[in-house]
Amino acid sequence: MAKQGEVTINGLGGVEVVLKPTPFALRTVLTEMGGARSVYSALYNMEYSAIFGILKAGTRRNESELWDKNDTAALEKAIFEYGLSDLIEPCTKYLTLLINGGREPKEEETNAGEA
Repeated sequence: MAKQGEVTINGLGGVEVVLKPTPFALRTVLTEMGGARSVYSALYNMEYSAIFGILKAGTRRNESELWDKNDTAALEKAIFEYGLSDLIEPCTKYLTLLINGGREPKEEETNAGEA
């Protein structure tokens, strides 16, 4: 079985962080943030809560949580030091993978330009 897509962020919190699409992450991100459209909008507007929520729900290292659910200070520090604007692109890509079952979205074929 082919490995589903992941998003890697190098240097977040001093380590290589992998955002892994999981059913848990999908449910958490979409439920806590009001659905996919709301999350895309929040990312477009560079809202901190969207970045924080996506990273907290999706990050894994050695199949364990990278950020302690009870102590968010490490994640907050990592986001600040990395730069919020630099996290928009990987978080947007991850959200797209999440809502497509861990796969890249299918490109629609167009017949534009054909006679």
